[in-house]
Amino acid sequence: MDADEPLSDDEIRAPFEPLLGAPMAVAVSGGADSMALMHIAQRALDLVPPTVEGMRLPGRPRLIVLTVDHGLRTGSADDAAWVVSRAEASGLPCRVLAWTGDKPTQGIQAAARAARYQLMHDALVEEARPYHNLVRPLLTAHHYEDQAETFLMRLARGSGIDGLSAMQETALIETATMPNGAYGVQLTVHRPLLDFPKSRLIATLKAADLEWREDPSNAHDDFERVRVRKALVTLAELGVTSDSIARSAS
Repeated sequence: MDADEPLSDDEIRAPFEPLLGAPMAVAVSGGADSMALMHIAQRALDLVPPTVEGMRLPGRPRLIVLTVDHGLRTGSADDAAWVVSRAEASGLPCRVLAWTGDKPTQGIQAAARAARYQLMHDALVEEARPYHNLVRPLLTAHHYEDQAETFLMRLARGSGIDGLSAMQETALIETATMPNGAYGVQLTVHRPLLDFPKSRLIATLKAADLEWREDPSNAHDDFERVRVRKALVTLAELGVTSDSIARSAS
């Protein structure tokens, strides 16, 4: 398959068929990966019929969008508002979740990731209350370059076999209790795009004439993942490709 070819309906159906029979949420930042996920998930809605009778409740959409305003840079609120506009233009309800309070000066990406999952967990528990506490799982847009980066980051820390298996297609994310003290459930995360390269996600967006916004922090060498991403270019010249690393992780 050409690395720059959009995803076909058959490729979309396969990973989404086990997921979209019931209501799901999709995490969208506005970047190419998550905008592709939103578009692909919406296409999957047309391809995958709802199958779980207990979750086909009146008034509950099968797919909702969550976007987080981390408040870490100027323009983050505008980016979140843009995601809302794109989601609503596609007929999907979207909610903005704001990370408020003091922010760390070190380990920013890890702290932002934890805050993001916590905010989404709390929002999904809240959303589930009118629907017999049936909490939606969350779709994220990790692809196989992300898998390769995670493998290398864990390799640098001396991880064992479990750690080097990197990201799984389905994971339970530990979160804290909700602000009012009520206990929710662990956040179930699905990563349906792990087997696809970013180039094909971008090709899918371009084929649909859709836009995306890049977070400028994704180019900052202060962050470990950015440094690893750039190192992958050099490794590829030595024959150590993202594809081969992701297959080793699998």
